[in-house]
Amino acid sequence: MSLGKELVGLQYKPLFQKPKSLNSFEIIHAPHVTSDAGTGLVHLAPAHGAEDYNAFRSFETSNRGSNLLCHVDDKGLFSPDVTEVVGEEGAMALVGRDVLYSGTKTILPLLKKWQRLVRTEKITHKYPYDWRTKMPVIVT
Repeated sequence: MSLGKELVGLQYKPLFQKPKSLNSFEIIHAPHVTSDAGTGLVHLAPAHGAEDYNAFRSFETSNRGSNLLCHVDDKGLFSPDVTEVVGEEGAMALVGRDVLYSGTKTILPLLKKWQRLVRTEKITHKYPYDWRTKMPVIVT
């Protein structure tokens, strides 16, 4: 088994990439990601939180300085912008669904259909909650 730090610098292809696309991304270190609160390996969502945004901005990448695309609207629902990433079929299933609940239940069968799902497992980790509503917070 590899340590997370051994993965830094390796390249990967994102799940929602057209098969013939040559785009790949680099695994980076983010100080706020630790193995004591989950797997120690996470995706960054720089448009959705300060820690992810800061990790993204601190990494020298060809995307540096570009506008971040946010696929979630102010109500926590997938917006039509998600089409850019998941294509027409994925967008038809996802647009208008909430990110944390029905969106997750919708995206898993899509990943399986596209043969990009290896397995699923529930992992409990820290997540920000609104102290008034007791609902998860989505930063957009």
